[in-house]
Formats: sequence, structure tokens, C-alpha cells
Amino acid sequence: MDEISYPFLAFQVDNVKILLVNPPVYDFKLYNEWMNPTGLMQISSLLKRNGFETEIFDTLYSLSELKKYSTGFFTRETAAFPNTDYTISNQYYRYGMAGQNIEAALAAKKYDAVFIGSFLTYWYPGCFEIIQTVKKLKPEIPVFLGGIYATLCREHALKYSGADFVFSGIFNDNTLKTVAQILNFRLPEKIKTENIASDVSSLTKTYFSLSLTTGCPYQCSFCASSLLSPVASVNVFPDFEIFLLGYQNGIKDFAFFDDALLYYLDDLEKIIFELEKRGIFFRFHAPNGLHINRINENSAHFLFQHGFKTLRFGLEIFDKSIQQKADKDMVIRGVENLKKSGFSKKEIGFYVLLLPEVENKKVENTIDFLKQLDVNIHINVYSPVPGTQDYRKLSHKYPEIIEEPLLHNDSVFYRKYQIFPESWVRDLKREIRRYNSLDETAASLF
Repeated sequence: MDEISYPFLAFQVDNVKILLVNPPVYDFKLYNEWMNPTGLMQISSLLKRNGFETEIFDTLYSLSELKKYSTGFFTRETAAFPNTDYTISNQYYRYGMAGQNIEAALAAKKYDAVFIGSFLTYWYPGCFEIIQTVKKLKPEIPVFLGGIYATLCREHALKYSGADFVFSGIFNDNTLKTVAQILNFRLPEKIKTENIASDVSSLTKTYFSLSLTTGCPYQCSFCASSLLSPVASVNVFPDFEIFLLGYQNGIKDFAFFDDALLYYLDDLEKIIFELEKRGIFFRFHAPNGLHINRINENSAHFLFQHGFKTLRFGLEIFDKSIQQKADKDMVIRGVENLKKSGFSKKEIGFYVLLLPEVENKKVENTIDFLKQLDVNIHINVYSPVPGTQDYRKLSHKYPEIIEEPLLHNDSVFYRKYQIFPESWVRDLKREIRRYNSLDETAASLF
């Protein structure tokens, strides 16, 4: 948190409203798979429990087309890539509500402070847009910036964002006290920052989504999960009545954003049983990269019997120097258990990660192996994440990535530094799209 020189309100008050804003996104591609500003939802609950009034304003949530299971395409418009030093042939877009609609809403709403959440480091242009709009409309209103970008690229945020205060790390009791001091707000005698559930009731969408857990038991060299949340734990689940009301009003899809969801299967089972006792039978989705080593006959049967429709597993690549979470036999057993339980090809997905300094042949061999299992395949191109082991190595070779987070964008990074042949990546993705579109075949191992 920045050094505090003065409170924004000259006298102590008992009523302060904070507007929490999820900004639009600037990127080359973006599809809505149950996205929600989970960090802002958690902060909103914490603030409410300690006397603040809050409102969440999700400026990204503007869909042009709704697809299967409440996913869909975001509203988008073409945009110029912000840094003219880099020539990018692909079209850049701005996703979310139109700028004039955001400005009109921010002008009409009543609030005493604005919190802006940030996610991917290279999505910072959307944060800057909101900051500039608030400062244009209400320059006297204090603007706070927090989240992943603000944590991993703190110096960049302090230097360029225009926010009055930049949060880094977890929003905890010290952060809360600092916010109260800045706003001259009178906190309760005993502040409450533990056992607080996410504020899911503040957003009206066609789905529910949240993180059941915080942190991850693994410390992969390319991932910052353990840096952002050093302690892995189970979050408090919101009031079941909220989900009952949503279900009765037509919401049928519920997504968990956890990587380590299956490590807490007992907790997951208890939650789903409580939902079902109330007559709530969601279609569940786990899109973020589960661990196949947690799949056995019992867990596969539970997931199928209780309505999971989307399972994505993080495989990365078969290379012992990169990942040791699963070998081929473990993957075969896991997929066999899932298919015996009733899951289809299109419901089982594996992420393959294109990493620097990994032979193309290893990628191709991994993909060929997954094709034999007859599961869907999702290609992810490596994106440098500040603070990770891989990032530290790459920053010596490509020092520009330290100064400009836009270079963390996978579409920019691999092209600018020719990490992979562009034609190879294009052909690989085209072949995967063709393969994923096929129905299940008799050529699988089962």
C-alpha cells in the first residue's frame, strides 16, 4: 500500500460506499467461460462485514451471443495495440461494455471510493481506462487498484496507472485498516476478516462461478498461484439460499475456478449434497486445469453422477524436467475411470502448454498420445508470469518483459521473440480444432 499523506474525507464517517469495478479487457482473443471477478466478490463481502456499503460493477460482462452452458462471446470492438514499438499482425480488440455506456454509468452512480480489480498482467489497459474515466468524471474520488497485475507488476502500476493507491498481495485486516484510515471511516471495534464467503449475490448473470479454494499445493515453475496465495485452504461457501433463488430463477450452470479442486473432494461433496438436499441440481464445470492424478473410480463416479459437464486437466507436456504430476500410465488410468463413469470425449479436456525450450516433437508426441485417449485437447501458448522461476530465467534473455507487461501476452511473446515458428503454432491449432470437432471414435485405447 502507498504511503498515506491525508484522509480523503476530512471528518470521520460511519457510512462509506465503495464501487468495485471489473474493467474491460484488451486482448487478441477472449471467450466467456463463466468468468466472474472473484477477487472483487471476496473483497466486497469483507467490506460489507465491516460496515462499508458496496456495489460491484462488472464492465466486462456484455455478451454478443450466448452459447452452450451459459458460455458466450463478449461484445467487442477493434482497438489499436497500445505499444507502437511492436508490430503485431493479429487484430487487437476491446471486450466489454462500450466506453460511453461505462462513462454514463460511472457518472450516474453514487460512491465515495472506487476499487478496480486487475487480472492478467497484460490486461492493464482496461484498468487504466477505468481509472482515467473516474478521474475525468469525479477527480475528488479516491481510486484504489489491486489484484494480480497490481501485485506482480507493482512498480509498473505505481508509475503508470494513475491510481491514488495500489494494493499488492492479499486483501487482509491490515489492508482494511489502511482503507478505513484513508477514507476516515470508523471501523467496528472488532474487525472481521476471516470466515467470509464470496459476495455472489451482487452479480446477476446466467451462471454462478467462484473458487472453492485458495492457493495450490503445487509450485510449478511457470505459475504464480503459490506466490499470490502462499497458503492453500478451503474458502467459506456462500449462503445456500442464494443459489436456491438463482436456480429457481433459471440459473443452471455453476463453475469452479480451482486448480486444486479435487484435492478437496470431501469439501466439494458436502457442498453438492447440501445443494441437492434443497432441490438444486446444477450443471457443474471445472475449466481451470484439474489434476488427473486425483481421478480414481470413486471420484470419477461422483463427478459424473452429480452433474459435472466440463472437466479440464492441466497436463502441460510429457517432460520430466517440466512436470512430475502425472505420467502416461496415470493419465490412461484417469481417463479410463472417467469414461467408464460415463463422461464423453467432449466433456474431458486436457491443456497442452507450449513452453520455451521444449522440443516441438515432444509437444506433438503429447498431442498424439491424447488423441489415442479420445479426449478434447486445448492448446495454451506460454505467457511469462512475473515472480515465477521461468520468468526469472527468461527476463535475463528478454529484459524488455520486465518493463512492459504487454509482452507477457502469449500472442505477443512467442511472435516477437520467435519462440515457436508461427506457422507451426497455426497448423497445430487448426489440427486440434479439426480433431476436437470429431465425434468419439473406435480408435481410442478403450
